[in-house]
Amino acid sequence: PRLGSDGHRITAQIAAGRLSPAARAAVEVLLDGAAMSDVANWADEIRDDPSYRWSAPLHYADLPAGEDRFILARDCPAK
Repeated sequence: PRLGSDGHRITAQIAAGRLSPAARAAVEVLLDGAAMSDVANWADEIRDDPSYRWSAPLHYADLPAGEDRFILARDCPAK
């Protein structure tokens, strides 16, 4: 695995514990019952597959300095 895979799994586990009940139910459906921590490294695992090159910009979001909240319109522009 690539460097940082434990960090992805730990972050996913923390995030899963913070989901609202509605979000938790939606994630369970989307992941077909898999735990978020089990799929947290997917983007790294497919990174070198040419058929998934389109997904590279989806791998992360850079927040402005001092910001602690993701805002879709600001942090994930259409480009």
